[in-house]
Amino acid sequence: MRSRSSGVVVATVAVLAGTAPVAPASAPSCAGVLVVVDPGPLGGEVRDSCVRDAGGSAAQVMADSGITVTYTEGQPFVCRIDGVPGSDREDCRGTPPGDAYWGLFWSDGTADRWRYSTLGLAALDVPAGGAVGWRFQDGTGRQEPRATPALTSTRTAASDASAPRTVDPDDRGALTWAAGGAVLLLAAAAGVLALRRRS
Repeated sequence: MRSRSSGVVVATVAVLAGTAPVAPASAPSCAGVLVVVDPGPLGGEVRDSCVRDAGGSAAQVMADSGITVTYTEGQPFVCRIDGVPGSDREDCRGTPPGDAYWGLFWSDGTADRWRYSTLGLAALDVPAGGAVGWRFQDGTGRQEPRATPALTSTRTAASDASAPRTVDPDDRGALTWAAGGAVLLLAAAAGVLALRRRS
């Protein structure tokens, strides 16, 4: 019976280890305003661009970021970013539906978290040291960009705005793994005790 318990524990740990929590990637530092674009359910990498010495109009920041924004015809809604989604999915002739649109987020650099913008791009102002974030929404609940904005105090030299880079969405934090490992060990121990009591 002991060998059966050991096998179950090993299998349990292996399965749970594959579902360990993943920490959001940290966006790179930026001496200006950082732009993060996350296609989310559309697939693809999280991209970023640093607009140096910027601050103020988010629309101007996007214009200077090297990332192309396409608006809905005759309306202030963003329809595509760098050609995504394609014309086969969105013709940009009407307001994007609630289950297929680019969600706009921002940060003022005082906290490493995103704030959802209730304003359109043209009406949003972002201070120097802040960030503009986009994530495509599919109606499964409001999803933030997978790269979290950095604190202003940690921002240093930045990349050139004309060369957007990518951020690995699978970046894992050591602290998150440590906490996840402790939870897995406790769960495995509880499973062993339960099996031994039944035997």
